[in-house]
Amino acid sequence: MTLLVRKGTISNLALTTKTIGKNSNVRLLRCYTFRIDDTAVLLESPVNLDIAENDKVIAVGEMKRATLKVYSFKNENTEGHIYADNVYTRLLLFGICFIVLGFLTLAFFIGFILLLLGIFFIYRSTAGFRANQLLKAS
Repeated sequence: MTLLVRKGTISNLALTTKTIGKNSNVRLLRCYTFRIDDTAVLLESPVNLDIAENDKVIAVGEMKRATLKVYSFKNENTEGHIYADNVYTRLLLFGICFIVLGFLTLAFFIGFILLLLGIFFIYRSTAGFRANQLLKAS
C-alpha cells in the first residue's frame, strides 16, 4: 500500500452523515468530500471538523477508486488535525490478540483464519501510523 500526501486548497466541499450500528449502539460518522486541486478526497470523522472552502490542507491517505481515502489530515488555516492514533493502536492490539488466539487454536481450522485476521489488522494499523508520521513530517 502506498500512501500519498496531497497539499492544496479545498474546493467543492460537501458534508454527509453516515449512521453505523443498530438499536442502542449507534455511531454517527461525518463524511466530508472535497477536492484538493484535481484529486477527489473522502474524509470520514466521528467529530465535526472546522473546514471550509479555500482552506489550505494536507491530507495523507490511500487512493481507492480514484478517490483519496484520508487517514491523517491537517488544516493549515485553523491548525486543526486528525491523527487518530487511538484507532490505529486499537487495531494493533486486536491484531496481536488475534495472532495469539490463532496460534493457540492452530490445531483447528479456525486458527488459520484468526492468524490471517491478525495479520490484516496489524497491516492496517501500520498504514495508519505511517500516515501520521508522514503528516507530522509535512
